[in-house]
Amino acid sequence: MTRRCNIKRGSATVINSTEINPTLQGTAEYEVNQPNREAINIQIVVGGTLHTPNISLTSDAQPPIAQSDLLSYLAFGQSSSSLWQREGSGLTNGGSGQNLVGAGAALASKQLAGVALGVAADQFAGNAARSLGADVFTITPADVQTDVGNFLRATQFEFGKYIKSHTFVAVKSPFDPKALQRPGVQVVHRFGGLGGYRLETGADTRYILLEPTLARDQNIATTSAFGAFLIREWRF
Repeated sequence: MTRRCNIKRGSATVINSTEINPTLQGTAEYEVNQPNREAINIQIVVGGTLHTPNISLTSDAQPPIAQSDLLSYLAFGQSSSSLWQREGSGLTNGGSGQNLVGAGAALASKQLAGVALGVAADQFAGNAARSLGADVFTITPADVQTDVGNFLRATQFEFGKYIKSHTFVAVKSPFDPKALQRPGVQVVHRFGGLGGYRLETGADTRYILLEPTLARDQNIATTSAFGAFLIREWRF
């Protein structure tokens, strides 16, 4: 649903079988911030098997929140009942509470379109990763939305692969070649015999902040940036 959740715990248990169909147990959390109210932590609980997973929603709120409201919080950031309120929302027509109109309909359409695009992008990324032999292949919104209205320019992909067991290379680029953002490259190398050292290098496009203006046509300044980090990890 285009929502990034924090994985708290999870496991996949594989039994001795002719097919790979592990038993799944996982929990993820997503926080919904509410104005003038305490944030709601929604837990996404995954069970069942890989072929037939079971997904349920819970929360730490008291009194407990219904599944339909939790799904509404994930999709729209508010409860299902508030979507149908007449006063101050502009979501209902004539008090009937049955039809979404005006700004409310536009908001709902955009949210549901985002859900559909997110699911389609995840499916496409998974199929592309398998077809291209990638270890990582993701499709995400661009870091800076400079080309409003152009879906391709506002979307970027990342292709990553281990060229050796200790060396990972990734390329990040927008789908549209005419976009201002140039492709970026990242290389991560882990030194196996040096006790937890790894080298991370990369080159990417950065946007330069300009003085604000009310002019209709504004130029966007970009520059290329290169970074290199030597990191040491300790385990206790």
